[in-house]
Amino acid sequence: MTDDMRLLLKALYDYGYRYLARDPDDRNLYAYQKKPYLDDGCYVLPEENYICLLLTPGGIDMFINDHDIAELYHADPNTLAELPVDAMAEPVELASLL
Repeated sequence: MTDDMRLLLKALYDYGYRYLARDPDDRNLYAYQKKPYLDDGCYVLPEENYICLLLTPGGIDMFINDHDIAELYHADPNTLAELPVDAMAEPVELASLL
């Protein structure tokens, strides 16, 4: 993982996104503020409000814009979106990747 990706993951962590999980239906990678649970083919937190961020180039650009993290504009969001997080595995704690 590049230093740029570590900076971006650290920014996600600092803003409260503590878990990564790939949705088994759409195969997209999401960052979650609370630990998600696999239920009926997609990651949800039953009966709780939760915030998740779709880790595609567009979602990452929106995160960077919303938080005014200009120094992260050179990070490669495609690399982050392709992190090998298995859709059926337990969510990955972001701290373990930093």
